[in-house]
Amino acid sequence: MSTFDIVLISKHILGTQPLSSPYDIIAADANKSNSVTTFDIVEIRKLVLGVYQSLPDNTSWRFVDKSHVFINPNDPFLTSFPESRTILQMQTSQLSDDFVGIKVGDVNGNAVSSSAVNLSDDRTTGTLILDTEDRVVSTGDIFEATFIPASEVAGYQMTINLDGLELVSLPAGDRVSAGNFGVFGDAITVSISESVPFAIRFKALKAGKISDMIHASHSITRSEAYVTVGNSVDRWDVALRFNGKTGIILNAAGFELLQNVPNPVGSSTAITFNLPEGGDALVTISDASGRVLKTINGTYPRGLNTIVLKRQDLEPGVLFYQLNSGEFSATKKIIVTE
Repeated sequence: MSTFDIVLISKHILGTQPLSSPYDIIAADANKSNSVTTFDIVEIRKLVLGVYQSLPDNTSWRFVDKSHVFINPNDPFLTSFPESRTILQMQTSQLSDDFVGIKVGDVNGNAVSSSAVNLSDDRTTGTLILDTEDRVVSTGDIFEATFIPASEVAGYQMTINLDGLELVSLPAGDRVSAGNFGVFGDAITVSISESVPFAIRFKALKAGKISDMIHASHSITRSEAYVTVGNSVDRWDVALRFNGKTGIILNAAGFELLQNVPNPVGSSTAITFNLPEGGDALVTISDASGRVLKTINGTYPRGLNTIVLKRQDLEPGVLFYQLNSGEFSATKKIIVTE
């Protein structure tokens, strides 16, 4: 689920590009109100920003009996639709009882429903630059940083990590407001469904350059932008460009090892990492004593990469996974329940 889903739902609500499938319309109904409104956008954006871990008024997936025929495909809520089926004769084969799975919030159909899907190829085709002014600040200074998209995009999202800065205030405008942001101490998540700038006020907790205190990241909300090309959509990276008197500094998401999802581990779990340049990477799974349980070695492209671990390949307890790539190394904890 991403900001691009919000872009598509917004177009559906405005009538400029209605969702073409009744299943997509059901997916857009995030609060399960049997309608698609701006309230659904608010709920989905909270998921994208990391404010929500799950939708409070809906399930992650809905299932519709595949044999059901919608009276009006443009309004699947006109009548109730079957989401379950009663089976009286369990002794007979039920393989013909099919359902259509709907990932709530995912209207562009890119949800991954199986750990068998290969997630390692996750490439982008360009980079959205967000321009801002670089400057030197002193401890206690309060200043405003404005981030301006250098290209026209359908929307963008990202995580901004802070080092030595404290949030003072978020935007309060009509097009961009506090609802477009999530605040997590030393990180701010951003989700904006059009190509507009935003400004944030900070307080400096130490002296230094802004370009050393603000960093693009994937740590909570994945940093990406969306560019429509005809009927298709290209996904771009997002980078910050600090323009100062002494030159230009480009800041993109660097080497990162993200927390596995889900954690604790279910039937499987996904480990995602970002490489600033393509190359070899080694993931090592070990227990608390340092005993190596599993290693995964491969060559990966620049950007986000994901590997999937199956539950049966892990031992119960608190484990650790370490990523090594070139001069970079990072370790995180993984929990496997009995």
